[in-house]
Amino acid sequence: MKEANNQKRKYITSCFHVFFVVCIALLLPRFFFRNNSSIGAGSDRAAEFKLGVENLNGHFLDAIKEVAQKKASYAVGLVTNHCGVDQKGCRTVDILLEKGFSIKKIFIPEDDLGGEQKNVTTGMKDTTTGLPLVMLPRVDSLKSSYQYPFEDIQMIFLDLQDTGICPNLYILTLIKTLYDAAKLNKVVVVLDRPNVLGSAMEGMMAGCAEYNNEMFELPMRHGMTFGELASYFNEQFLEGKTPLHIVPMYAYDRAASLGGITPTLCPLLTNIDTFYDASFLGILSAVYPFDIGIGTDMAFQCIALPEFMHFSKQKWFQLRTLLKNQHIDTVWHRYYNPRKKCSYAGLRVIVKNVEEFSPFNALVTIITFFKQAGVPLRFCQEFDRLCGGIKMRDLLEGNCRDLRNDVNNDLKNFFAKAQNFFIYKPLPKLMLL
Repeated sequence: MKEANNQKRKYITSCFHVFFVVCIALLLPRFFFRNNSSIGAGSDRAAEFKLGVENLNGHFLDAIKEVAQKKASYAVGLVTNHCGVDQKGCRTVDILLEKGFSIKKIFIPEDDLGGEQKNVTTGMKDTTTGLPLVMLPRVDSLKSSYQYPFEDIQMIFLDLQDTGICPNLYILTLIKTLYDAAKLNKVVVVLDRPNVLGSAMEGMMAGCAEYNNEMFELPMRHGMTFGELASYFNEQFLEGKTPLHIVPMYAYDRAASLGGITPTLCPLLTNIDTFYDASFLGILSAVYPFDIGIGTDMAFQCIALPEFMHFSKQKWFQLRTLLKNQHIDTVWHRYYNPRKKCSYAGLRVIVKNVEEFSPFNALVTIITFFKQAGVPLRFCQEFDRLCGGIKMRDLLEGNCRDLRNDVNNDLKNFFAKAQNFFIYKPLPKLMLL
């Protein structure tokens, strides 16, 4: 009997040991890997993130070199501006030269030439490389505008930081580059960059450029990257398709870009602290008598009226409350604009998180507020081009009950056409009225 009890105890002890070993075998690895994964996440996704210019892999470089070897001369051009640098501040032109690309010219959009002055000699050459700097003229119509001077270039690299708002200089430069490259049978390589206005797609459809009596249209806030836009335009609108290559970003999360990636790009963007304000204040500048600080050290940071209009401070504070409800911070501000030779008073605007506010709704709120306050507003022709023309005015006047449905349907239709060209996840999120 005693021997039987001993065997029973040994059996129970053995079972306990087995159970303990199994628990250790199952739980310890899980604990270990869980800690490892948290370390990986905590190391900051931005540390993994690469811009297009930082993601030029060996396969792409080998393919380009193979093409170049088949030609006696393979000249490369770079369309860029002062934002054309990597996260360490190294310029795109220097990176491409180091990788063996035979760059012959640097092309700068006309309005961006001022940002390059520190790198420009009197002979329009880059001071570091000695390469010629060529100014790209403004684009009004694809056909009537001057053709970009790409004749002696075989491959065109394009590295521009888009603003995320349509229309703008950079989107026009992109479309014109694709259009002229197609006519001249040139290869275009887009080095992709984040959309700094986040993942939202909203607002009325706005015209970019006219082609074959048809207007390229994008939502006011399009939510796409430059590479995605390039693929969309090249396939959807241009009759002659250009040989197009997109060098994508690595570890880019469209929705999380502002939480981890965009801060690393702050040195690349002017007025980054108030950059989001420009997304709607630039449009507001096309409405008289508003001033948004252009010509002062607060450019694209103000909503102001001439002091001679005597718009009361109390009303300004009412607007502050409305904007606060839309996640827009403001402070009272007075200034003199030497460009207009006039004193202004109003609000300085600060948007800290682009994912928490709607530029389109902010614009409608501001204009509606001043209309109801009795301020006589005059809409310039530029406003119609930026905001969808008569539809926007109808919305502000409340003349069309079905306009909200029209805007929402336009957004949905555009999304349906564009979804085949999205490169990154999550997809842009629709912000319907």
